[in-house]
Order: sequence, then structure tokens, then C-alpha cells
Amino acid sequence: MNDRLWGQNTCKSGQEDLPTERSSSTTTDPMVARTASVLEGLTSSDPATRLSALRQVKNQVIGSKAKKVAYVQAGAVPKILELLSSQDDPELVVQSAAALGSLAYGTPVGVEDVLQKGGLVGLVNVLSSSNARVVESAIRALKLVYLQPAPVPTQPILSPPVLPCIISLLGSSTPEVADAAAVVVTRCCRTPEEQLVLTQAGAVEGLVSLLLSTRQSSQAAALEGLAQLVQANPSACQQVLGRPHVLDRLLTLLKERVLSTRLLAATCLTHLCSRAAAGGSSVSSRPVSEGGLTAAASGQQVEQVHSCCDDDEDSVEEAGAGPSSHQLAQLEDARRCTLTVLLRLLADPGLCEQVPPVLAKLIEDSEELQKAALDADAVRLLAALLNSPSTSNTLREGVLRGLGSLCMNRDEGRKQLIDSKVLKHIVRGLQDDCERVRAAGALCIMALTRSVKTLRSTLLETDVAELLCKLIADDSVDVQVNAAAALCNLVLEFSSVKEAVLRHGALQSLAGLTGSMVPTLRLHSCWALRNLAYKSDTTIRRALMKELPWSTMRALLNDSDEGVQEQAICTLRNLCMDSPDHITAAFEWATHDLLAALEEKLDPSRGVSSAISLHALFTVVNILTGSEAHKEAVMCSNLPALLLHHLRTPSDARLPAVWCTINLTWADSSPGVAGRVRKLRELGVEEQLRALQQDPSLDVRERVKTALEQFR
Repeated sequence: MNDRLWGQNTCKSGQEDLPTERSSSTTTDPMVARTASVLEGLTSSDPATRLSALRQVKNQVIGSKAKKVAYVQAGAVPKILELLSSQDDPELVVQSAAALGSLAYGTPVGVEDVLQKGGLVGLVNVLSSSNARVVESAIRALKLVYLQPAPVPTQPILSPPVLPCIISLLGSSTPEVADAAAVVVTRCCRTPEEQLVLTQAGAVEGLVSLLLSTRQSSQAAALEGLAQLVQANPSACQQVLGRPHVLDRLLTLLKERVLSTRLLAATCLTHLCSRAAAGGSSVSSRPVSEGGLTAAASGQQVEQVHSCCDDDEDSVEEAGAGPSSHQLAQLEDARRCTLTVLLRLLADPGLCEQVPPVLAKLIEDSEELQKAALDADAVRLLAALLNSPSTSNTLREGVLRGLGSLCMNRDEGRKQLIDSKVLKHIVRGLQDDCERVRAAGALCIMALTRSVKTLRSTLLETDVAELLCKLIADDSVDVQVNAAAALCNLVLEFSSVKEAVLRHGALQSLAGLTGSMVPTLRLHSCWALRNLAYKSDTTIRRALMKELPWSTMRALLNDSDEGVQEQAICTLRNLCMDSPDHITAAFEWATHDLLAALEEKLDPSRGVSSAISLHALFTVVNILTGSEAHKEAVMCSNLPALLLHHLRTPSDARLPAVWCTINLTWADSSPGVAGRVRKLRELGVEEQLRALQQDPSLDVRERVKTALEQFR
């Protein structure tokens, strides 16, 4: 009889890699032996009887869920764990580990009992054995434990004494051991914290070595691990890209005959390309912005240019050297190859659930790839999946995210989506029981509402507004963030459903979200209030100021997130426009603190960003289009001195600073104009204006000419 435990074939999905052995101590077929009598053998004083009983347990339960349940319920796990701790009989430990792995694999009751009785810790403990067969049996049993749909605790594996051992097994000369270690590493890489621990422990190096091996099973195991490890992990991506031949191997595996291997290679390349592109220019996936300003006096109002899409995404700066120019060129080629592969894999019934989220990630920051995907009919392919009779949560989420990425920046994508008749599925997604599907549905709506054409149309019915208003109170932060981003666009002045949004309580909900502990929610809620304030009537403005107390606005102006500060100052800027009555309402709302808040944002000693200072200056411009009282209030503050500072600053701030001067000195019948001119001249404003007559900006030179005429 061949007494070797392990066969040569590696574990396939849904199979146990534990071969059947027949015991030499009994003539009874172990598959029909009574459970009780077999378990009795586990406690025998005779080592041979215990070993025989272990083999019977292992052989009987392989492939039989009923047998596994029977043995678990009969108390087999504690008895086997006791044998696992045997110090003087390696063969007993080998068979014990194999039996535990088999009992745990494929049955919830089995894995639950193994975990509850300490089986995970027991298997981890024997990894330190000096016996190679014991280590092999333990790591392969751990592989079976971790191949469960339900999460298995990772702490025993990631603890300092154990993890180096697991990482070292990735380099084992025994393929089955290395592959099993890769599976364990993959299953212990579910969170950013786990990613960090594994990356610091050297998991990337071990998995890359497996990837570069010639064994297909090892390549597949390494791909799965790397796909998990490099996801949103700059350090791991940098390590992978630092190894020669990795990109070549991944590109080769994109053409592998096994489709699941192609998908894993595409997933790895997607994450690597995304991180490499993060430091460069990217396409916007932000809400639509609206910000109008009035800038002159005596009826001469100038509306500043406002963007329909903010495209000033913050770049991400990573530590360490980035990819070389050669690698960047390779990665660009890899992205195009990956897109082609993913679009083909969409047609495979076995992989269609896994492909859409990878596709969404690949194209989200590349307008070039979005166009290529649209040209390749990606919207129709994804829509067909959504239109199928039965869809899983995973499929619906992936398809909706894919559609959202395709439509985020291109009107042709939005048109294709609308023509594909899936809007009803997107609306249903907003009401789905699965929070991930709701978040993806809200992302799609946000992508659609980034088009002015869509906003002006009646395509988005009022029930969409009602659903989004409900979703900003969702239990899921991801759902809230995407819903709030969509509402940012739906409250714009030209939106066909703006009234419906307000009718369903969006203003109150958005004002409440400004106090969220989540920075992105504060950002989007402030952004929506900014858009809502733009060119709104008195009723909406007063309602906004009622729901958003000045104390809250003050807190937002000093938020730890600079993006929130910027949206807050833009909200203030839009509230202080259009008429003296609106400006007076803003002064009353701020209880005499409005100008002090603006002084803080214009004070150079406070280190305020240039973007926020610019918005603060334009807010002053708007205030100075108001009444004589508003202008005198500005003159009595420290703002004139701060205006002089910004007139001297070589930045975009010079233009609004000149506008402030124009509005303060506008030659009308106001009795205070002469006094203001005199004070500004004494301050040195006129002299500085003369110095700006040769400014490189034509707009500044033209406005300076107007301002100097006011001083005559």
C-alpha cells in the first residue's frame, strides 16, 4: 500500500484535494462504517488504531456532506484536534490535519465547528513543525478552511509569528504547498489593513515569484492573490511594477485559454494601470457645479464664467518613484488590451458577474477608454445583462457601476444608455434591498445628471427625485454619497425636477448632512447647497439659511477638509448676489459676523488656499453691489487693507480685488462715494492700480482703467 497522503493533482474549485485511503486495520468498508465505532477508535490507546480511525474519518467524509455533518454532530472535531497536538507521531498529525480540512470544506456546520473548537489555531500551530509533511498537511488543510463562502478569521494567520511562515511557503519547491499558501494569503486580504500587513510582510514578492513560474496552477493562484493585494494599494502596485517581466507575463496571461485566468490577469492590470494613472490628469466624476457672481454696481452686473463640470480633481501623490516612461507606455498598451479582453468576456455566462466591476474600474479615469468602450457597443452589452430575466445582486451592481463609468463624462454614452431602455432598471436599483446595488444605481443617476441636456429634459421623472431624497438618509454611506452627488445636479436652476427635489425635503436633509462625520458627505451636501443657492428666489434662500444656522456655516468655513471649505464659501458667495435684499438677509443671518469670516479667508497670515481666497474676494464683490450700508460696512472693516494686499499679489485674485475697488467707488449719487475714494487713496489703492496698468492680463488692465477713472 502506498502510504503517501498527498496526490499530485492540485485542488480544483469545489473539490477536496484529499485522496482516499483504505485502512489496513479493518476489512469493513470505511464508507459504511458506523460513526460511533470509528470515533471510538480515535480515543484508543493503540496508536495504530487511532491512525486507522483517522483515515476512516477522512476517507468517509470526502465528497459526502451528509457524512461530514454526521461526524461533526457526533463530536469528531474535538477528538481530532486532540490528536493534532501529538508531539511524537508526525503521521498522526498529518492525518489529523487532513481530516480537519476535509470536515471543514464545503459544509457550513463543519467549518463552524472547526473554528469554534479552535481548529484554526491548531492548524496554525503545527505550521512551525520541522517535518515537511506535517507543514504540507497543515497548509493544505488551512486552504480548505479558507475556501469557504463565509469569512474566516484572519488574525491567526496575520499574527507576527505565523505570517512570515506563510509567506515563506509561497517559495516552497513543492507546488501544492506554494499554491495552498497563495490561497490562504488571498483569503486573508479583504481589507486595507490586511493589505498593508501582507504587503509589509513580503507577500507581493512571494506572489510575483509564483506568477513568473512556469506552472499554470501557481500562476492562477498568484493572479488571484495579486488581484486582491494591488487593489487601491499604491505600495503593492509599486512593488509589482518594480519587478521585471511582470507586465509581459500579465499580458501573456490575457491570452490564456482558460477564461478565468484571463479575467484575473485583466483585474491585476486594471488596478496597476489605475494606480499608475492616479498621479496624472484624470477625468472628472464630480457633480455639476454652478456659481454665478455679480461684479459691478449701478445696474452694471457682470456674471462671471461658471463651469458646468468641475475638472480640477486633486491629484494623488504617492511616495517613491513612479513607473518609468517605458512602463507607462506599456501600461497604456495594457489598458487597451485589457479593455478588449473584458468586452469579450462580457459574453461568457460564467464570468458575466465578475467582469462589469473590473470594466468600470478600468475606464473610470480615462475618457479615451470610455470612448473606445462606447464605440465597441459596451452600453448595449451591459444593458443586455441588466435586461436578463434573473440577475444577482453582484451582477446588478457591477452592470450599474459599469454603465455609470461609461456615461460619466460623455453625452454619447448617456444617449446610448437612454436608448438601451434600462432607465427603469436604474430606478429599480435605487429601491433595491442590496445597499451596493442602491449605491450603483445612484452613481448612474449622478452620471446622467452631469449633462445639462438631461437636466433640462423630463427624462428623469419626479419619482427619481423622491427616491434620491430618501437615499441620502440611507444606512449605507456609499449610497448617501452617490445620492447626494446626484442631488447636487438636480438642484441646479435649470433642472426640470428641482421643485420636486425641494418638495421632498432635500434641503432639510442636505443641511443635516453638513454635520456628517464623513468628509465626502459634507462635501457633497455643501456642494448641493451651493448649487441650490445660485439664482434662487427669496423663499429658497431664507429656507436655506433657516435650515443651515450661521454657526454651522462657520464650522464648514473652517472644516478640516479644504474641499468642504471651498464649497461653503461658494454657498456664501451665491447667497450674497442678485439684490441688496438678499445681501441684507445674509448679513442678518450671520449676525454681524459675515465680514469677519471673509477677513479670515483673505488674511495672508492664515495660510488659506488661493482658491478659497479667490471665492472670498468674489463674495466681497457681490456684497459691494448692494446698498450704501453694505459698502460702508466693508469700509469700516479690515477688508480694504486686505484688498490692497491682493492687488499686489501676482495671482488670479487681482481681478476680483479690482472689481471690489470699482464697486466701492462707482460714481453714482451715493453720498459716501467721495469719502470712500479718499480713504482708498490714503491706503495706497490708487497707486497700486496704476502699477497694474501693465498687467499681463487684458481683463485686469481693462478693469484697472475703469477703476482709475473712478478716482478722478
